[in-house]
Amino acid sequence: MVAGLEERVEPLLFDAVMVSRTLKTPEDIRAVFVKAGLSAEEYDRMLTSQEVASMTEKQKRLFKEYGVTGTPTVFVKGRYRVENGAFQANSLEGFRDAYVAAVRGLLN
Repeated sequence: MVAGLEERVEPLLFDAVMVSRTLKTPEDIRAVFVKAGLSAEEYDRMLTSQEVASMTEKQKRLFKEYGVTGTPTVFVKGRYRVENGAFQANSLEGFRDAYVAAVRGLLN
């Protein structure tokens, strides 16, 4: 992946999914990567690469195997599934703090 891209994309994706709720189409996803500094051509090339195709097939298989309906899906102690939609947060940090508190509660 392009150096530093993940760090730039993550907060933009969080905002588009959890705050503004504007991530609706494949074009919306592409726009997030472009906003993060990746050229549209590079995004298209990466999206159609064998590496991405292999990773996607592996993820689909594992999603089906584990019954995952959203990502990330985390199980605590092998029996408690953390429901991401249950957390109300307006920032990545707020979501993280609420998530960590819930997981810690399940671990104790």
